[in-house]
Amino acid sequence: MIKRSTKHENVSVSLLFTLGSCGSSKSSGSADTAASESGTTLKNTMTETEKERTAFRDITLLDSEEAAKYGDNLDKWTFLPYDIERLRDNIRELKIYDEELDTDFLVHITLPHSYDENNTYPVFFLSDAVWWMGEVPAMWDKIQSGEAEPLIFVTLGYEYDTDATSDDTRVDKFMINQDKLLDFITDDLMPYISEQYHIDCADSTFFGHSCGGIFSHYALMMSDTYENQPFGRYIIGSPVFWAYSMIHDQDPPLLRTRTFT
Repeated sequence: MIKRSTKHENVSVSLLFTLGSCGSSKSSGSADTAASESGTTLKNTMTETEKERTAFRDITLLDSEEAAKYGDNLDKWTFLPYDIERLRDNIRELKIYDEELDTDFLVHITLPHSYDENNTYPVFFLSDAVWWMGEVPAMWDKIQSGEAEPLIFVTLGYEYDTDATSDDTRVDKFMINQDKLLDFITDDLMPYISEQYHIDCADSTFFGHSCGGIFSHYALMMSDTYENQPFGRYIIGSPVFWAYSMIHDQDPPLLRTRTFT
């Protein structure tokens, strides 16, 4: 299924793709395999180094002194402190390391108000947490008021030592190293989260905008090459495909090397 929406005043375009299946086609009884109640599995491929450098911690979004211990880019994040404060009890902060990218990511998991650890929930996954974490409270309110079904929000950002608003950072992760980033999300991050919470993969959605929209398109096109299938839907928001032409140090140009199977 494909849905399209446009906003002509700012030339914004978004597309929603729904896949027919999700989870993993193979089952495993190992400790590194997370299973949902529907029987799907996500196999965790994290290395020992990655596991050692990954942990939940107290939320730092509202504590500039604590955040400064990890870097000086908290001021780049856009959110209303009041909104984060009122959701504080429902937000979990995860620092997770990826060895292939040699990057510390900062993930925020926001649980619904009525969260029950015995229930299964879809995930709404947003890239570019530096901008989109600030939109989570309004969507969370829709769930609390009964206008939307309960789900778990997952926002993917970077540790505070990385400027997530930098074009260099976004082009590097969403375009040049998009294959490695997709490996991380598909085989490390989502399985790790599925070990902590009961996730309904079939009803889970990945959202990316701008450079993140390019990556969401790539993730959709490459999804069937993975055993793990953590998302049943992909939203591609205003993908800036023209940005491929700005990568001059790739030989041959990156756009010409993109292949999809």
